[in-house]
Amino acid sequence: MNKRAGVLVLIPLFLLLAAGIGAAGREADKSCLVVAHDANYPPFSFLAENGLPQGYLIDLWTAYGRANSMTVEFRLGSWQQSLDMVRSGEADVHGGLFFSKRRDSFLDYGSTITDLSTYLYMLDSLTSEQAGTCEIGVVQGAYEEEFMRSEYPDRSLRAFSQNKAMIRAVSEDVIKAFVADRPTSTYYLNRYGIRDDVIRSKKLYTKPLRVAVAEGRTALLAHIDRGLAKIPPKDVKYIRGKWFLPEYSSSGWLMPHLGTTFLVLVLVIAFRYVIQRIHRSKA
Repeated sequence: MNKRAGVLVLIPLFLLLAAGIGAAGREADKSCLVVAHDANYPPFSFLAENGLPQGYLIDLWTAYGRANSMTVEFRLGSWQQSLDMVRSGEADVHGGLFFSKRRDSFLDYGSTITDLSTYLYMLDSLTSEQAGTCEIGVVQGAYEEEFMRSEYPDRSLRAFSQNKAMIRAVSEDVIKAFVADRPTSTYYLNRYGIRDDVIRSKKLYTKPLRVAVAEGRTALLAHIDRGLAKIPPKDVKYIRGKWFLPEYSSSGWLMPHLGTTFLVLVLVIAFRYVIQRIHRSKA
């Protein structure tokens, strides 16, 4: 091979290398990060009555934006849609999910956000025979579905698009058992007024909730991991304290709800005090 031919061979290789370096640089220099997650996954991510996203993960990624001088946008849908958005590139990162072999085929995983425990829940009225044979609710696309199909292949499952629909089905006696993490199940069991009718039958696993990007976006993932480390620890502590009671206490799930209850109690006491003063002044 003469020198000219060698140069001609090297030129396209150089162009490919330059394109790769340029893409990695663009990934690391993003000024806006699009985060995907579930729209019905309280207290982690959900839509408020005004249609705006809120929750623990929403606050955490908002703090990420502040710490890294970036704009953060949220795309919320069903659990399966959140995976599809990251996979297709519509979103840059999944806000937090469990590792699985199936997902690892199209996702690369990064930092751990928090550890999370998942349980099998059943109606307290079930007999032993019913508990062993009843249909179990899972969320389509969520790790719970993959886990149950792998570890309990003989159990009959019913897939729902979201936790809200699944636990509402329990309240309507459509299903009698389901799989979910403790904070989310506590919220919806309280919402549908069936908390005292359902028991945690079995702890299935505790796993780290981790960030993830589409497979191959390694430069972006490294950038995100570095950015998460920049969030001040006091901010992380405040956000967790805002949304969770210690150890996901069974007495509640949201600190804001506790704060509202306390405020109402203070107002009631103050009102009664004023009324008593008025009566005394008339006496």
